[in-house]
Amino acid sequence: SVDYSANAVNLFGCHIAYNTGWGWREINAGGSSPNLANELFGNTFENNGVNGSGTTGHIFSQFSAGFSVIGNYFEDYAGTHPTSVIVLGDASYAAQSVSIRSNLFFTTGTNIVKNDNGQSVRVADNHCGGAVTNWVNNGSASRSLSVSSNRGAAVTNLFAGSDAGADTVIDA
Repeated sequence: SVDYSANAVNLFGCHIAYNTGWGWREINAGGSSPNLANELFGNTFENNGVNGSGTTGHIFSQFSAGFSVIGNYFEDYAGTHPTSVIVLGDASYAAQSVSIRSNLFFTTGTNIVKNDNGQSVRVADNHCGGAVTNWVNNGSASRSLSVSSNRGAAVTNLFAGSDAGADTVIDA
């Protein structure tokens, strides 16, 4: 879990598992500036968000800028799936300049990425080996989303939600 003023945190090669809430939670703890340039690279996220609610999962980035999720492995066991694997932003704060790429998701559930209020988000070159409803569920407050080159035979929708005139680019 990371709070306000956690800048340039690089988490590499870790095994983050069995958290009932979030595996990684990047929030605003009363600050006026976002967390800057944090990167999750080459980690294993396993069985986080075990209560299966919409407020748990593997990664939550509420108030960040320059956040990267690259080359990670995500897995859930039967019966413990969170609603969304990665959640970006909320009603009050935006995750900005987010890159989610080259990850492997062996998970089931509703969303791989729930983009509530992400600004300039790129979701590319990922693979899903589980049955998921949406690659990205985009909120109406989100802006400048790019979704490209993601693969998953059992993923129902590449995109769901709203683009609200927000320049969504989808390149299947």
